[in-house]
Amino acid sequence: MPDLVEWQIRQTETGATLASGTAPRVGDKWSAGTLTLPLDLDNGSPWGVRHRALPEGRTPGPWTWSPRRMTDSIVRLYHPEFTTKIHPKAPLHDNSVNIAAALVAQFESEPFVNGAPKPGAGPIDAIAGGVYRTRISTGEYSIPSYRMPLDWPRTKVAQTSKEGAMRTKWITVNGVRRYFQEDLDKNGGVPLPNPADLPDGLIQPEGTDGSVIITCGHELWEMFVFRALDPARSADAAALAEGYTFRCAQGGYIADTRYHPGWWASSRNESNPKGGDYGVGAPGCAYSGFTLTADDYNAPDILHPLSLSLYITGGEDALADDPGSVARPDYFLPATRYDKYNYSRSSDLAVNRFRIPEGVRFRLPPEKWTDEYLNAYAAAKGRPQTDGYGATAPELAKFLRCLRDFGMVITDTAANILGLSAEHNKTFGTQYNKAEKKPNWGDPMLQFPWRDFVVVAPHPVQIAVPGEGPTSPQPAPFDFSRAPAA
Repeated sequence: MPDLVEWQIRQTETGATLASGTAPRVGDKWSAGTLTLPLDLDNGSPWGVRHRALPEGRTPGPWTWSPRRMTDSIVRLYHPEFTTKIHPKAPLHDNSVNIAAALVAQFESEPFVNGAPKPGAGPIDAIAGGVYRTRISTGEYSIPSYRMPLDWPRTKVAQTSKEGAMRTKWITVNGVRRYFQEDLDKNGGVPLPNPADLPDGLIQPEGTDGSVIITCGHELWEMFVFRALDPARSADAAALAEGYTFRCAQGGYIADTRYHPGWWASSRNESNPKGGDYGVGAPGCAYSGFTLTADDYNAPDILHPLSLSLYITGGEDALADDPGSVARPDYFLPATRYDKYNYSRSSDLAVNRFRIPEGVRFRLPPEKWTDEYLNAYAAAKGRPQTDGYGATAPELAKFLRCLRDFGMVITDTAANILGLSAEHNKTFGTQYNKAEKKPNWGDPMLQFPWRDFVVVAPHPVQIAVPGEGPTSPQPAPFDFSRAPAA
């Protein structure tokens, strides 16, 4: 009797069983009728299918269904409030109107679209040294994600400063200082891909950020300014002498993505949240939960929030030269820190009212953006083909549903784009990404209804990370998937 795979097709929202059964396994795939899926989709597919392998002769048994989606290329994590749909009546941020207006100002101040002057430029001057543009990043400054086999060998990675000093980034965990280097050294190091397998022979992407995401089973590493150590570089001598072969400036580690909310609470315990943080981005939370993947491209829906980078971030300051200005927070969960940059040519005073805190979550209001209205908008704005000027109507509608149901979160500051984060192109067609074909995202951001976004109310309390932060019980945060109390 061959090994069997127990399969279930469930309605993604409710978990209701639509069909179920068993099927023989053939290699690393199973098939039931016309449906064929890889075995390692261990927490559901974009279509609400869940399956598990059964030893020979075993009778299928019950299990607990979870509607959370695990993609095939990037581990999904995050507190359930960020992996379930926002409730139609979820409360809005008390400063939603002004923050939403700041988003419009940042978008409309982009002076050019695809090299052509854009009429009606907004109140913020063009950036120094470049031109603003919208973009779904898949090349420079996007992040390659490598999914590694469980038995892959580990490599020693050092955390160093630019000058070569080791163990420079630390956090306070329950009053004790701890270094990221300790996480990099666990279990013999990090399962890094073989550079020879990659198109340019480099694990990191082009650009100065050099950010990399590694997943192996339920472990996750994010590393910033990742590079191979260079024997010809004197600053690398100390790390090389200790047996390290790669280095990074900082990063984050999650031992088990199934039990982690997706952000590192470390900087909440520091006097300066701009230092001593974990992660590769400004907000101190894992990029993996927001990144667009090939799974998203091929599936009928995107079932997670999007990651939006802006060129003016941080909270508004109360300035003597700006009458009526109010001091506001610089970040909200899932952000635990911030950069607070201004990459425009305008002064900090001029852009004070246009700052947007990291972690802010925008959405399209569902009372207006019904399926009928959304589809009509997509039909009117859709292009004949997806390209640098926009997306087709079906692809645009998919983004609009995501923006209504899951929203987009400010996750970084970018010097010259308003951008969404997607998987880096270099992993496609390699053994580290099962998707062979690169997605053609085009630029649907040019078709987004920027003037319609609202801001969802942030978490009212800190959610501690296991092993980090306060040890006392925390009040339950607002659950975005439920209606507010009457």
